[in-house]
Amino acid sequence: MTTLAGVRSKNCKTTRGSMHALAPETQGPGPAVLLVHGNLSSSVFFEEMLLALAADYKVYAPDLRGFGKTAVKAIDATRGVRDF
Repeated sequence: MTTLAGVRSKNCKTTRGSMHALAPETQGPGPAVLLVHGNLSSSVFFEEMLLALAADYKVYAPDLRGFGKTAVKAIDATRGVRDF
């Protein structure tokens, strides 16, 4: 998977594993905006929007667990959606 020029790809380590995210190479001065994809999609869906918002906001688009470049990890059904 390649990204558009001006979009960077990064793996972020968390206490529960590794998560992939896309962000513009340069960020604006405004507040942070988190772009969350739906089912059967990934952060790549937001590449053009990341670039369009970059001048004004700090924009991030993560890949939820099991999508894009974020690893699949079993979900504890007793915890429900909190695992995400």
